[in-house]
Amino acid sequence: MTVRTERENEHRLRQRLIAGDAEALAEAYRAYSPMVFGLLTRMLTDPPAAEDITQEVFVRLWERPERFDPERGRLGTWLCTMARSRAIDSIRRTQTRERAAVAQAQQVHPESDTADLVAHNAMVHTVRVAVQRLPEAQRIAVTLAYYEGLTYRRVAEKLGIPEGTVKSRLRFGLRGIADHLEKEGVLG
Repeated sequence: MTVRTERENEHRLRQRLIAGDAEALAEAYRAYSPMVFGLLTRMLTDPPAAEDITQEVFVRLWERPERFDPERGRLGTWLCTMARSRAIDSIRRTQTRERAAVAQAQQVHPESDTADLVAHNAMVHTVRVAVQRLPEAQRIAVTLAYYEGLTYRRVAEKLGIPEGTVKSRLRFGLRGIADHLEKEGVLG
């Protein structure tokens, strides 16, 4: 197949995706998902995370096919670039969580007495319970932002909602957590 024919095929595929042709997405997935998944498994060394991001990339293609421009490059390259960016975000989130866990572990010193350790573990448990009791929309936003380290923008993209909605859910979620902690006597 010539480069010109390939570019024409990608133009047609893009037009079909823009028109909402689900079979066009299936064709793109069959053609490019092995390449995208392979890249992600090499970058992440975590097959389930690679699967999730592969799905995210193709959902993004389905939601915004007009962002792909066959005149600027090939579809496979565009999908792999998007996958690479998401993988880097995932790696950064993991590193942030790991650094936070190390910092938290360092706060509980070995010389701390048992009572301090028990109090710390009780506080962690109480906060987890408070988060679990939030309405689902708030719980998901809080989990993505505070446990996974996503920015407002990334939470909004992941959930497909406006940033303002994310901020509201977080504000109400944090208020709900604070109310729970007050009822439990943890906050004054």
